[in-house]
Amino acid sequence: MDEPGRWAAQANFWAAVAEVGASSPAVFCYDLINEPLSPGVRRPSGQLRSGSRLGGYDFLQFIALDPAGRKREEIPVQWVRRMTDAIRHRDRAALITVGLLPWSRDWKFLSGFVPEKVGPELDLIRVHLYPDSKKLGEALESLRHFAVGKPVVIEETFPLSCSAAELEEFLRASRDSLRLDRALRRLHCGGI
Repeated sequence: MDEPGRWAAQANFWAAVAEVGASSPAVFCYDLINEPLSPGVRRPSGQLRSGSRLGGYDFLQFIALDPAGRKREEIPVQWVRRMTDAIRHRDRAALITVGLLPWSRDWKFLSGFVPEKVGPELDLIRVHLYPDSKKLGEALESLRHFAVGKPVVIEETFPLSCSAAELEEFLRASRDSLRLDRALRRLHCGGI
């Protein structure tokens, strides 16, 4: 499908899910997509997958193939708005979110989903972070980049490249890191 057709199909999917979910108190949030990518340059037709394989599977997908004159970070905002509109016509109460890839010093926001841009369109920010023993401070630094005025949830983590004790240390430190960020925002906005 071309982009308008694909986005329409996805919006129809979310409309149908929200129609059923709206009456259920069990629905906490709608996770529009996990670890999405936005294209920086035109991709070949049909190449919606990233091409990065883990365990024989490719978990990342592009939400579009052609920037078509748009900035990379604008495409996710347009896409989230389209999916959110489809959901909100049927369910005004449940939260809407996206599972975001982490920020890194080397790649910044490799996905094109920049929290400052897409955050206002979401009800909460969910991030996938896997701390590395050699760069534990970078995981906290990454987390701070997601603190954009919405609740932040570390949705996906595991001691993949660190020990269980280091992961626990990171999770405990993340609470203080996000509290500090909230306090600084309130101070900056005159709220304290």
